[in-house]
Amino acid sequence: SMAPNERARSRALKAYTELNTGALGVVRPGGLLLACSCSSHISGRDLRTTVEASARQVGCSIELESRERAASDHPIRKGFPEGDYL
Repeated sequence: SMAPNERARSRALKAYTELNTGALGVVRPGGLLLACSCSSHISGRDLRTTVEASARQVGCSIELESRERAASDHPIRKGFPEGDYL
């Protein structure tokens, strides 16, 4: 995990932005980028924000084509929204 605890969160967000900036730099126009996170300290919104920041840095436009969730062996439980991180 890039963010094994809350203290590592800001460093992980910066790393995700750098990773996605590099990836978007080589994606051809019309191509696809798959961005994933496996850390309960990085929300789906956080990940999307890093991808959007990366797109701005590279100067390209992006469109969310789909948002997938983890398989049934990673249920999202009431009272534990942090479980919705995959």
